[in-house]
Amino acid sequence: MGQKRKKWAKVQNQHGLDFLTRADHTAVSIWQNRSTTRGRVTRVCPCQAQVESNSEKATFEGS
Repeated sequence: MGQKRKKWAKVQNQHGLDFLTRADHTAVSIWQNRSTTRGRVTRVCPCQAQVESNSEKATFEGS
């Protein structure tokens, strides 16, 4: 008879990260989304998050 294996050690997402690493990246992503006072977070992927500073954006002084 064939045996069913538990694949807990091989739980991976599309980027090849294990479950704990993915959970850590999720926590970092949540933190980055909450701390957007200095810049805007473009959410492509938590491991590739990019912060754009307000200095690169158009200034809104006098509007």
